[in-house]
Amino acid sequence: MKAESRRERQKAKQPYGRSQQRRTRAQAPVSSTSHTSDAPRSKSSPATFNMGPAPIPSSTAVPFRETCLEQIRTRYPGFTPRDDWDILQLGTGPPRKGTHKELYAWLDEWHAQCLEIDPRIDAGTKQVLDTRMETTGKKPKPGDQYVYTRPIPHSAYSVRLFPGALDAAEYCMDFVESATGEPANSPFEYELWNIPNPETPGAGVGLPVVGQLRSIERAHGIKQEDILPGAEKFVLCDGQTCMLTRPGMRPVWFTVPIRTQPPSEALDAMDKLDFPKIAGA
Repeated sequence: MKAESRRERQKAKQPYGRSQQRRTRAQAPVSSTSHTSDAPRSKSSPATFNMGPAPIPSSTAVPFRETCLEQIRTRYPGFTPRDDWDILQLGTGPPRKGTHKELYAWLDEWHAQCLEIDPRIDAGTKQVLDTRMETTGKKPKPGDQYVYTRPIPHSAYSVRLFPGALDAAEYCMDFVESATGEPANSPFEYELWNIPNPETPGAGVGLPVVGQLRSIERAHGIKQEDILPGAEKFVLCDGQTCMLTRPGMRPVWFTVPIRTQPPSEALDAMDKLDFPKIAGA
């Protein structure tokens, strides 16, 4: 009730805030969107929005609202977002714990704090959700294109690669059970490293600097035990080469496939000198 009373006071103070919005049940559209990664935000630094024009979408972009709704259905089964604010706050960032009643109370309190600082918060929220975006990290569905699975030697698990945002040339990796195809979070002791391609070490494809890689969940500070079952994934890039090491086992390495980018206007304005990609080929 405390959160509601604060919200009622805000209605009287902010004529263009949430008080103008009718509370409706969000319909769950068929989604073809993916994971979004927002760093946890401090309550002392409420969100503000750039009210400029939205970016030009690519051919594979989808409304960000669909991305957030799919995240909510996965993270909070049975939860009904009341409006755009609920969708954006629960559809981004690390999952929040609590009952549905506690989530509603937190959403109202957090909205009131942000509204005090920026009265454009509701318009900005709608603009963000209406923007068509490419996203990275959604686990693939049966029949999706450019999904590749390879078994790990002497293991019950496989490495799976699946596409992320094409414009950013991002590809994703996770572990799946070889027998079932079900994704698993770090199912054995391992390290994943970025390395130069052993077959073309000087080509500079991908990220040539050697470095250990972490899953996007761990990189955002989510504890391993708090990652939702089967949700863990690594964000790689087209053409990147990685090495998987395990105690007492031979390392395995692989190179991420490269997708063909749509022709750009810049290419039309140039002539190409066609040298072989591999010397002697």
